[in-house]
Amino acid sequence: MVKYWFVTLVLCLVSATSWSQNDSLISLVKNHPIIGTGGADVIQYNNQPYIIGVGYVENKGQSRSILERIGKVKAEKEITILINGSAFTSSAMAVIEEITTIKDGEQVTATYTDYFEKIQENTEGFIHSMQKLASWKSEDQSMFYYAIYKPIIQ
Repeated sequence: MVKYWFVTLVLCLVSATSWSQNDSLISLVKNHPIIGTGGADVIQYNNQPYIIGVGYVENKGQSRSILERIGKVKAEKEITILINGSAFTSSAMAVIEEITTIKDGEQVTATYTDYFEKIQENTEGFIHSMQKLASWKSEDQSMFYYAIYKPIIQ
């Protein structure tokens, strides 16, 4: 019984320590002058170098899962650019549709705009094995950020 409590206590302490370390690393990334709003860099934290990528997405009312998927791909893109230069292709298309109808003898025109972004990636296993560090929104909620990281083994 004593062993069980001791093991449980040790596991709780290890979990709490790693959680607070992640909180400190997240805070460092969010306030970083280069990657805090998107990009990639190697950051030294607790005498350990980490490669960190932050993707950003304009928040236009999409679901959190969509924001996370797009943010992750963009964070991976930032890491790829840092390591290899760009191997991504991306395209954007805006579709503007104007519909004119006659209602009660009066011409009514409605304009609809859709924006599509296609990102194609060819990343290596190193990037795909990176873990999510955090995701957050800007203070005004207009931007969504997604950070991935991995310690660099020296």
